Amino acid sequence: MFTKKFSLLERINFLKNFHLLLKSGLNLIEIFEILSVEAESREAKKVFQAMLVSISSGKSLTESFEDHPRYFDKVFTAAIRAGEQSGTLDRNISFLAEELENSYNIKKNLQAAAFYPLLVLGLAIVILFFIFLFVIPRVASVFAKLQLKVPVYTQILFSISAILSRNILSSILFLIFIVLVFVFVWRVLKPVRLVIFSFFKRLPGINKLVQAVNLAKYARTLSLLFASGIPILESLELAANVFEDPVYRSAMPVIKDDVSKGVSLDMALGAWPDLFPQMYRSAVAVGWKSGNLDQVLIDLAVFYERKAANILKTLSTLIEPLLIVVVGTLVALIVITIIAPIYQLIGRIGAR
Repeated sequence: MFTKKFSLLERINFLKNFHLLLKSGLNLIEIFEILSVEAESREAKKVFQAMLVSISSGKSLTESFEDHPRYFDKVFTAAIRAGEQSGTLDRNISFLAEELENSYNIKKNLQAAAFYPLLVLGLAIVILFFIFLFVIPRVASVFAKLQLKVPVYTQILFSISAILSRNILSSILFLIFIVLVFVFVWRVLKPVRLVIFSFFKRLPGINKLVQAVNLAKYARTLSLLFASGIPILESLELAANVFEDPVYRSAMPVIKDDVSKGVSLDMALGAWPDLFPQMYRSAVAVGWKSGNLDQVLIDLAVFYERKAANILKTLSTLIEPLLIVVVGTLVALIVITIIAPIYQLIGRIGAR
């Protein structure tokens, strides 16, 4: 809903403070004077001060937010505009805060689930580097002094170790460089990120997780827009922006077009059964017919958020031992590669 200039926690605090000040009866000028003073970052302070000037000069709140598209996206400004027009601004601000807090909780769950596997992977890389830089060179020097002929696979291992150990600093810098390149590609180059995302999405379990997260985000955003009083077609257009998944994004214009022709939302979603499961569509159909769609969508969002959390726990439980097995296998192979020639030597000595 916001661009990524403000941290999630800062955005949540901004909305909660805004809502509290609004409910206390302060006018917008007074609110932004306080927000400018209480801003947690220099950048936020600058934006709030600019908005204070805009509102003081007679611009509406919506127009003041729209002057800063880098910070406030279309879903946010649409909810603010609808709140201003319908007199439900405090309620819409509360909805926005709740939506952002849910996004934060999902992100926190993802980070928590990924932490231990990443820690194990990081430690494995450090251990392997230590073995290649310090352990294998010593073993190789012993073999060289004894003038032992080693198998090809052991010689390859010794050669890799020799290259790394002769250039320890370069090796470490190269590893850091690879990590930084990956981070840059992931954060900055969106097409590459989408390719990586598409690959991982095909993995068992990951596809279910991605679907659950997408369905939860879509339901919660649509509910927010409907509850804010935004017309159905505009809501569908705005809600499409929550997806990074190219498959879901490609479906959104078609769904909106179908609804504009008089097709019910559940029927429009039904044209994409791989993206929107039967239960999701059935719940939307009930809400559509009863006129209670915003509440049904909230219930769906909560259901799929819990489902995503459960899938995350399951994946984390499966990945942790799998990583340990993979790392253990790698270390064991290296040890066997080193020990095999030693056993051959012992065998020759015994034969003599």
